[in-house]
Amino acid sequence: MNHFYGISCQRLTVLKATNGKEGLKYAQQYIPDLIISDVMMPVMDGLDMVKSNQRPIMTPAIFLLYYYQQNLLLDDRIAGLEQGIDDYITKPFSSTYLKTRILSLLRQRKQLKIYIYRNCQSILKKRII
Repeated sequence: MNHFYGISCQRLTVLKATNGKEGLKYAQQYIPDLIISDVMMPVMDGLDMVKSNQRPIMTPAIFLLYYYQQNLLLDDRIAGLEQGIDDYITKPFSSTYLKTRILSLLRQRKQLKIYIYRNCQSILKKRII
C-alpha cells in the first residue's frame, strides 16, 4: 500500500494490483471507495472483473483505455456501463480531469450513503414506535 496526496488535499490509500485477479481480491478484502483499472490486464481483464459480479456493489469504477483501444467494441463498453462501470477515460488523460472524476464519484457515493443511512434510520424508528 502507498498513499496518494494531492486530490483536494485529501490523503488516499492506494492499493496497486499487478493484474485483474489480484485487483478483484483486493477489492473484496479491503472494500475500497473507488476502483481505477485498465481495461486490458493480464490474468483477468477489467471487463471480466466487472462481469464476474464479485466487485463490492457500492464501489464505483473508472476504467482506463489506451488511445488505440478507443475502438473497443461499443457493445463491450455499453455492457461494462450496464454492469456498473461508471466511466471510461482514454489514456493519455488529463490529471485534472481524472481528479475531478474521482472527487465527483466519491462525493456522489458519500451522498448516497448518507441518504440510505437516513432513510434506514427513519424506517427503523417507525417500526419501533
